[in-house]
Amino acid sequence: MLTLTKPITYQEFKEIEFEEWELKEFFFELIDGEIMRQNYPSFKHQFVSSNLLTYFHNFIKSKNLGIVLHAPFGVILDDINVLQPDIMFVSNVQKHMITQEGIMGAPALIVEIISPSSIKTDRFIKYQIYESKGVLEYWIIDLKNESIEVFENTERGFKPFSFANLEGKIFSKVLEGLAITVAEIFAS
Repeated sequence: MLTLTKPITYQEFKEIEFEEWELKEFFFELIDGEIMRQNYPSFKHQFVSSNLLTYFHNFIKSKNLGIVLHAPFGVILDDINVLQPDIMFVSNVQKHMITQEGIMGAPALIVEIISPSSIKTDRFIKYQIYESKGVLEYWIIDLKNESIEVFENTERGFKPFSFANLEGKIFSKVLEGLAITVAEIFAS
């Protein structure tokens, strides 16, 4: 006999008290009503994230485009999807979506930095969720291949917009005029 369980809602997720040891080793997201345990990022992950965050912050601030935030900070896309992207850009017209609990809705731009344990989640599951919920631009940073992919959300879903490895530059449609040399993001 097949037993189906009811998806956990955002409200139920907020009320869960995780064990102290779990919070030291993992962070948690709610994906399609299921609690997903994620490993904390590696040094390289944090280093690349910090470099990109600095580029974003300087560019966004100089043009007064909005706010850039980083994990851990939740994006509450609906009642069964509460994600923690690595980096999020909220445009000025979206600022009303920022609350003490997280971003209530789809930010204009989301960045996920993939690791061996998150490839399936970031490339497929989150990709589809971000696409369907209206994220305008989705960046995937591949640490192993030292590359960055940018997808823009069109009438037909996400389409590749920009791709570069260490020899190239990456561009954004949402952050028009932004051009980043990929090697600078990965350089130590």
